[in-house]
Amino acid sequence: GVFGKVERYEQIEISYQDKRGKPLKLKAKGLLAHIIQHEIDHLSGTVFVDKAKELYIPNTQE
Repeated sequence: GVFGKVERYEQIEISYQDKRGKPLKLKAKGLLAHIIQHEIDHLSGTVFVDKAKELYIPNTQE
């Protein structure tokens, strides 16, 4: 696998719509904020290696 650190905001506020189209807002912090940003990246077609700093590939030969 490939490892690397991706910088994320610690707190976010997002606007979205429920399944009926009703506009809603959500504030998130910590791990939940990181997860939401990660999933939004996926929806935008971005994978973590596009944003990661200092990629690390462990040596599996050892």
